[in-house]
Amino acid sequence: GTMPNRGAVSQTLNAGGSYTIPEGYHNGSGKITASSLASQTQGNATASQILSGKTAWVNGKKITGTMTNQGAKSTTLKAGGSYTIPAGYHNGSGKITASSLSSQTPGTATASQILSGKTAWVEGKKITGTMTNQGAKSTTLNAGGSYTIPAGYHNGSGKITASSLSSQTQANATAAQILKGKTAWVNGKKITGTYKPTASSALISNHSTGSNFCGTDWFHRNTIQPGTYVVTNTMYFSPGVTDGCNMSVYTGNGVSSATLLSKSNYGTFHTSTYLVVVNSTISSGSSGGRASNCATGKYGTIITSSSWTLLANT
Repeated sequence: GTMPNRGAVSQTLNAGGSYTIPEGYHNGSGKITASSLASQTQGNATASQILSGKTAWVNGKKITGTMTNQGAKSTTLKAGGSYTIPAGYHNGSGKITASSLSSQTPGTATASQILSGKTAWVEGKKITGTMTNQGAKSTTLNAGGSYTIPAGYHNGSGKITASSLSSQTQANATAAQILKGKTAWVNGKKITGTYKPTASSALISNHSTGSNFCGTDWFHRNTIQPGTYVVTNTMYFSPGVTDGCNMSVYTGNGVSSATLLSKSNYGTFHTSTYLVVVNSTISSGSSGGRASNCATGKYGTIITSSSWTLLANT
């Protein structure tokens, strides 16, 4: 015969493979063997590495996946923030976006409201400050004084101090040297006076009627001893006197007090007060004052008197 003797033909097949048995005689010892599934599905994936609900064969075993399907995860982050990407499958459409700087730096400060040389971000823009650094400004004020606080930053250590009252009221008067009922501040203390003066002299009233009064003198009635006096002068003149007259009262030692009288002064009494120091005796009968510096030929009535009150003996 012509039939080929194939003897024992053997073959191994992988899944999906095939083997054509050759024509001829086979002695029954040949074998066609399918490769094991494990040998054909070698891998290392676990269920957590396979998308949830999906199955796969790994090393001959069918595995159902447990990996979460996250789809498209999106979020917005502010400066300094973070986002933990969740475990699982992401489809590539998710997006992590950083918030704009302007939205994270809202504010109203201007350069003049930020310390000079310092920087800050406002509405997304970097600003360099121009505010003056005044540091610690200090000064001392006397009563009635003021201090303009300069614009800028003050560090809180500056101090405005009022001078002590004693430093602003330095004096040496005692209660006995201040008129009774009057008060004064001496070296920071308020003192009520105890001195009660007595009148010591007055000028004689002088009348000049119907004649030229310019150059008219009046005289001391009493002797004035050395000392410190409060001198109160009272003067009057009638409508016959015109503008430009000086009504003078002598106070001794070449000192005089003068009041310039005008038409508006007609018919009224005028009083003025002076502090006078007499160093040498003013004799009774000596000139105490006069009407002067007025046009000649002026007529009218002039009345003057002067009260001298002793404050302290010299």
